[in-house]
Amino acid sequence: MEMKHLYETREISVRAYNTCKTLGIKNTHDLALYFQQNRHFRSAINCGTKTNQELIDFCNDKLGYPLATSMQPADLSDEQLDLVNCFIELKCESMSVRSQNSLIKFLNGKVDYPHLLKSLPKSEIQSIPGIGKHSAREIELLLQSVIRYTDGLKDDGDFLHRERIKLFMLRSHNISMNTEQAPESLLSAVNLVLSESMRFSAKERKILLSTFNIYDNFPSVAMATVAKQVKLSSERVRQLRIQLFTKLQIIIEELSPLNLLSNLNRDTDWIYVDSDMQSAMNSKSATKFSKQFIAWILSIELRNRFSPVCDPKEVILHQKVQNRTRHNWKNILLLSDTFQRGLMANDFADFVFEIQNQKRKTPLIIRLKELIPKITGSTSNLHKAPAAQLIRKLLWEEFNMEPDENDVLTFEPTAYRPVREYLYDILDKANRPLKLEEIINFLNAELPNKRIKPGSIRSALLHHPEVVSIGRKSMYGLKKWESEKSDFKGGTIGEIVIDYLSAIDYPAHIDAVVEEVLKFRPESNFKSIETILRVDQSGDIVFYNKGLVGLKSKTYLCGPNGELLTEKISARIKSWSQRYEELTAFCQKAERLPSSTGKTSGEPALHRWFKRQQNRSDLSQKKKELLTKIQSSFDVHESDARIAKRLRNLESLKLFVWQNGRLPDSRHDTEKKLYSVYYREKRNFEANKLYQKMKECFEEILSLI
Repeated sequence: MEMKHLYETREISVRAYNTCKTLGIKNTHDLALYFQQNRHFRSAINCGTKTNQELIDFCNDKLGYPLATSMQPADLSDEQLDLVNCFIELKCESMSVRSQNSLIKFLNGKVDYPHLLKSLPKSEIQSIPGIGKHSAREIELLLQSVIRYTDGLKDDGDFLHRERIKLFMLRSHNISMNTEQAPESLLSAVNLVLSESMRFSAKERKILLSTFNIYDNFPSVAMATVAKQVKLSSERVRQLRIQLFTKLQIIIEELSPLNLLSNLNRDTDWIYVDSDMQSAMNSKSATKFSKQFIAWILSIELRNRFSPVCDPKEVILHQKVQNRTRHNWKNILLLSDTFQRGLMANDFADFVFEIQNQKRKTPLIIRLKELIPKITGSTSNLHKAPAAQLIRKLLWEEFNMEPDENDVLTFEPTAYRPVREYLYDILDKANRPLKLEEIINFLNAELPNKRIKPGSIRSALLHHPEVVSIGRKSMYGLKKWESEKSDFKGGTIGEIVIDYLSAIDYPAHIDAVVEEVLKFRPESNFKSIETILRVDQSGDIVFYNKGLVGLKSKTYLCGPNGELLTEKISARIKSWSQRYEELTAFCQKAERLPSSTGKTSGEPALHRWFKRQQNRSDLSQKKKELLTKIQSSFDVHESDARIAKRLRNLESLKLFVWQNGRLPDSRHDTEKKLYSVYYREKRNFEANKLYQKMKECFEEILSLI
């Protein structure tokens, strides 16, 4: 019968009819079905108490759906009853405190399925002491949801298992889902908790993903970087990381009783998660966990039977500093309690680690059977077969080693000769001073697979105790040659003269000094040696009358023939102000800086002075500002080979950026050079050390990016 007809025949009021229209009830069949499912009509807008009672009475009297004074609980199994009680507990937690207290008091503290349905008929809800309108409504909804939940419980083991997992995830982690969506494995459950659980804040989840070895191929991030991202100090991030490790371990322990782990052989003596096992478990659980994290979950799930060999914290947490005295485990090895009693896996790993790090020039050969006592602790046959299998697994997974077909393990030579030993041998074999380029050529021939850096070789030569430099031309020799060869002496010309004058008690004539220098520097001449001594910046050498030369640190009473000594100031020694005036005059006339290859008279010397002053650390701030002003005012001469090369590199970089619309990438071999050019010149640009043309070129590059 249509509800409109009931209204027209005055069997229901206009308010009851409007309520039915709001709820989508068109006929008495819909009315009976709705009442059977909901037991009331208050969910409709503007449905008051009288209208609700009118429709209930109509259903009871006219449609034959009378409400019993009490509801009998359905016949449920123990597992179903546990789930219903858990559901009731969850629903009660979401109710107001007043409703909870009223219900607990009325049921004498026994808020479970049997007492709820036997002692709480719907007709008596309003009569509960201390209950209000809002609380009565909440209790009615609780009763309805319990009935619907009970009716939907299937007597099926798999369904009930999934339902239990669903309720657990909702109660412990506030994760709601359908029964069909409940995780089937412990890995998928942990993955769901990590991604959706309310027990981790956004900062905690960021620290977990960045500093824990959880997901496969997920890059680790330094704690200082993570601290900036979450706006905390590095020490606070370190503390939170330890707390999160404990918190995550507790969560996994809570999930492990749900029996989510399956298809794993628990009768084995040891478990080591390799790539195949990782792939199989991730594929089944639709996760991307790392081998280390899976092993940690297994160690918690199987903690009653298996024990980890190492501390899981060292494997799960990204460690920046590795231990150098013992083996750092790459994964967690699990040993059964019975199998572990006769094994010393840690001692075995440390033994192999020590052999690998020993310095030796010849290969070391060990048979596999010789390693078994290292892990079993004796020469008996206890655990011999599984121990040999475990050794093979550890050698491959932890040390990337594998015995050959004869069960022989070969440890390759690890000793290497440092570069400084090669430098000594190269000079000793040549038996003559060598330039830096010649030494590098010899090193490339000796070490074809090693990358030789000229700057590193020059530094190694300067700091080598058996090597001496010769002059300022990057030429080197052995210190022992000074005593073995009469025509060899290291150092500069000024150092040779100082050593010569230090050995005598009187000033020497310039001719005798030049003659002494020419013994060791035959390619030099009188004029160049005299010029070097007169312009000596150290001020250790003094010129006297009659061509005599002495040391500033010595006090001479007279000359070698008894003549009086008068210190002579050389006109060739110019003050800093005079040199600066010469530099300024040259730049104004030539409209450029002096070049080392310039053809103008005195230009190379002026260039050397300018460069030397720029590199001086004791120069006053005022003088530095004067030199910087000149450099910024004039461009470098294009004939300077080094500057010209830098300009060409910048032009090549500009062309690359224009063609590709991006900066070069260091990961591409063809772009490594341009990558280095960009970042080197960027530092010079930021420090205002680029010449004008180079600065303009770099600004064009920045505009193209």
